[in-house]
Amino acid sequence: MELAIKNGKTKLVYKFSRLTVEQVELAREIGEWKLQQIESPPDDFNMIVRSKGAGYLAMLCSYLMTPKNGKEIEKFKIENCAEIEQIIKTSPASELSKLKEITKDFFLNIGDAETGLILLQPKRERQESEALLRTLLAISETTTNLSRGNNQSSPDLMKEKSTEGLKI
Repeated sequence: MELAIKNGKTKLVYKFSRLTVEQVELAREIGEWKLQQIESPPDDFNMIVRSKGAGYLAMLCSYLMTPKNGKEIEKFKIENCAEIEQIIKTSPASELSKLKEITKDFFLNIGDAETGLILLQPKRERQESEALLRTLLAISETTTNLSRGNNQSSPDLMKEKSTEGLKI
């Protein structure tokens, strides 16, 4: 799959099969960094701005996209990433869906589709997923305890269970 965004005269292109090992490693690290931020959210919005957490999508895509001049796609150069990130940040909002598609495709192709989905999942859905996981863990534990003869109830178990340390 090849995806492109255009901002003025500049066209940036993503194609997984053209990525270098360096691009893959850098983009994967940004994804890991953002996952850590999701798991331990900042206390206020200013911390998000200072940490550049709100701009992670542009940062991640700046390592995955390269300029295309005519029919020629430029080779990746890490020194161009800041400029590419700025081009992405100032692109029309209509290009956002392509950036998300690039992120999904990238993580799918490196065998980590779960990370791509978590990064793109709205916060409310993440919270709902965590609540569902806690409930499923409590049900599973209740079933296990009942089969062993322990009569501890599901609500008691739900208080005890947490999703800490689990990837959702």
